[in-house]
Amino acid sequence: MEISGISFYDFLGKLIPGSLLWTPWILKSYNGNFEGIEFASFTCLLYFILFIGFYLIGIIWDFIIVRKIFHCLRLNPTMLILSKERYNKDSSAEITHSDTSDPDTIKKIYIAAYYKGLEEGALHDLPIMESHENFLKTIWLLIGYYVVWAGYYLPETWNVVVMSILILFFILVPIIWYRTQMKIYYTVWEAEDNI
Repeated sequence: MEISGISFYDFLGKLIPGSLLWTPWILKSYNGNFEGIEFASFTCLLYFILFIGFYLIGIIWDFIIVRKIFHCLRLNPTMLILSKERYNKDSSAEITHSDTSDPDTIKKIYIAAYYKGLEEGALHDLPIMESHENFLKTIWLLIGYYVVWAGYYLPETWNVVVMSILILFFILVPIIWYRTQMKIYYTVWEAEDNI
């Protein structure tokens, strides 16, 4: 599904983090008292401004997290080598490249396999997996942000439950991210072999 040239998952991957970044500040400004808020009194213009603001903040957050903080995870040679070795082991494929342990070589091999798979139409599910992988990277620090926020602003009755859930997510997201990223690499190697 596409919205004006971007995938639905990419769109949500920007809107949700942007919304989550602002939500604690909106909640804090009302000090937990929502009785005086009449949501119907918000104008369409205000909704539009909030929507655009959330989306823009999400784009900026994505740029900071993905392009600056976690840029070393993009085409990580160690992960590429591990995924190639795993694929070769699972498929009993013969190693077609002389040196897949060299970081520069494995990146070039992967990029060639990736674009070959795209051109041949063998990687039709890959954009969705890549959107999920990107979302997991951007959401991880937001979970940490919420852990800190919950520690300061939640009532004690909710604090333990919410903090436990958030800490569990904080631990699980990197594991799920790693498995998703390795699945992406594996899928590319598999597509290259089957073309």
